[in-house]
Amino acid sequence: MEEEFNETGLYIAYGAVLTMAVLPIYTGSFEAVRGMKRPANAKKSKKKSDSPLDDSDDEDEESVIESLTSADAYMFPIIGSCVLFSMYLVFRYLDKKYINYFLTAYFSIMGCAAVTKVFLMLAKKFVPNFILKHVAKYKLTMSKRGK
Repeated sequence: MEEEFNETGLYIAYGAVLTMAVLPIYTGSFEAVRGMKRPANAKKSKKKSDSPLDDSDDEDEESVIESLTSADAYMFPIIGSCVLFSMYLVFRYLDKKYINYFLTAYFSIMGCAAVTKVFLMLAKKFVPNFILKHVAKYKLTMSKRGK
């Protein structure tokens, strides 16, 4: 009886791990496709959203087409080797305590950002606009202006 209970718990744990691995990838892929920039020669949709949480239209003004060049492809093994070697040096010579501090801070910040993004997406779908219009809107942008 106890062995049967352990197997059931094990199957539940495997199902939870599988769900937590597949579900974010599945939903993230749809969000990535939806958020892709359009090419410069594509027709722009004139759909305006009234939600105060939506991004501003200044992203449409700059049409950036990203592509992978052969020079980028040649750099992948070099950059990958440098990253792996630097990780080797960090794990070899840095104390375990400091690595744990860094990983804890990193995953805490990234986790907070992910949860915030999910709550904003839910708020845009389910909270009425007259409530959201009083929310302050902030935007963080990174750009490469100089050439």
